[in-house]
Amino acid sequence: MEINFTGIRNASYIIEKTSKGSFPIKDRILNVQLTNDANGYELSDFINLTKPTGKLFINPFHKDFINIDHFSINQNDMPTLYLNGEPLVTSDEHLPLFSFIAKLTKKIAKMPEEKFINDLGYFKSAYADKALLMSRKISEELNEPFPHCLERFHQPDKIKKGAAKINNLIQEMMAEYFA
Repeated sequence: MEINFTGIRNASYIIEKTSKGSFPIKDRILNVQLTNDANGYELSDFINLTKPTGKLFINPFHKDFINIDHFSINQNDMPTLYLNGEPLVTSDEHLPLFSFIAKLTKKIAKMPEEKFINDLGYFKSAYADKALLMSRKISEELNEPFPHCLERFHQPDKIKKGAAKINNLIQEMMAEYFA
């Protein structure tokens, strides 16, 4: 039996495209369960980073999950980052959180596909249906039965590409902030 330690589990990714009037909106959403193991203490690190914010950025459904939503209206607008449903404003106070997210997304983007772990118990849980979209059920949005609709959002190759894209977008946000 081989046990893989990665510091994360149950990762998922979705791109949600909508519009507000004539403006196209794109959300790139990465949801991942943080753990503490031989390859890192992502969960403890994240909880410690949120303490100064009064734990504002802790996931309201499961404290060990992190939901990163990179939201943009069009290519010319400054994008917005949401962390567990709360806007994460570029400020000196939030730089440690931006650094954590950048490090996490970089790690996910470089992970070998065989290291991605998805638990059957997670797939059967009610949380899995609303993990990506936070307050909305993915099964209702897609009008597909739960949990069958989840498989396409838990594909390692898409998660890796999505994490890399979010990482690049965060780097651009930080470059703009420090300019």
